[in-house]
Amino acid sequence: NRTTPFTVEIYNHKTLYKTVKISKGNPGKIYIDRELMITDGYGDLFTPNKMGLHLVGEYKFFAHFRFAVRNHAEIITSKGKAELGKVFYAAMAENPVGRSYVNSSIGITATEDNTSVKLSGYNAGVVFSNGVDGVSSPNLNTVLNKGESYIVDVISETSQANLFGLIGTKIEADKPITVTNGNFDAIS
Repeated sequence: NRTTPFTVEIYNHKTLYKTVKISKGNPGKIYIDRELMITDGYGDLFTPNKMGLHLVGEYKFFAHFRFAVRNHAEIITSKGKAELGKVFYAAMAENPVGRSYVNSSIGITATEDNTSVKLSGYNAGVVFSNGVDGVSSPNLNTVLNKGESYIVDVISETSQANLFGLIGTKIEADKPITVTNGNFDAIS
């Protein structure tokens, strides 16, 4: 609601990526390099990475990220500090079809260094896209530093459990994190 323009800083990991001035009636629009937010490389999954953005402004503001790829478009809206927490549960659509390009995913970003994160409660029949199954690995654990992300992914055609197996996954951290979860090309 501020009519006087102010600057919003956009960080990737701990590095200033871009800045934009905004005010009421004058939103900012910037283009984000794809590799900062979207991956199709398995090397970016199940390991701390530098994907994701952190926006900082002197005053409150709304932000959302929009993207489109073949057969899919998405809008992710930031909830600001209200989005921070230590316990989350994953929610996503139950995939109605099993195809290699359809997935369910969970993205976690740390806000402080040395943040321990544990995922549990997913279907034991899940086969993650890195080949690990939910029976031999009933928990996923990682440690993230501020600005690092961790992406968990299942491909729907790998197992029947992958069509719905991440729904209800419990995500616990010892320090505040943010979580984004859902499907990519879920309904085909």
